[in-house]
Amino acid sequence: SSDLGRDRAAEEELRTLMREGADLDIAFHLARLLERQGRREEAREVLSELASDLDQADRDAEARQTRVQLTYLLARQQEWQQVVELTDRLLAGAVEATDLEVVLLRAEALSRLDRQSQALKTLSKVGDDLPDARLARAKEAELLLALGREREAAKRLDRIAADGEIRSLLL
Repeated sequence: SSDLGRDRAAEEELRTLMREGADLDIAFHLARLLERQGRREEAREVLSELASDLDQADRDAEARQTRVQLTYLLARQQEWQQVVELTDRLLAGAVEATDLEVVLLRAEALSRLDRQSQALKTLSKVGDDLPDARLARAKEAELLLALGREREAAKRLDRIAADGEIRSLLL
């Protein structure tokens, strides 16, 4: 089919560009293309190899960004244990605003592995002072409800509502 031909041509072009220099956008496009074609293992390899290359070049921020993309890829493939392992590495230090998406991915993976208490512990590291902390509180409420801990879930939801009221007063 013509779609397959276009995809193959796009893949070759992206691979050529990758050989000329490790560019994140090119690698991410190539990984998405491979994933769309059902070539999941190859998509993972593209991102894993790029992250390693970036590590060796002391391009830490870009290596981290690549690993976050790899985490999303693994989550889409429901490879929950691998998501947990990769997020362990990504969350080695204190949780900062830039870590929120990784925390949420980790919590989702732990939840899918029926490890709700670990998911709650991960989410508790997100301080209320971080932007979008309400997303972590909402996930906590969801997990607490699933565990039958309604009163605690209600407290989390109250914190979200209070946060919203405070923000509206400040605007």
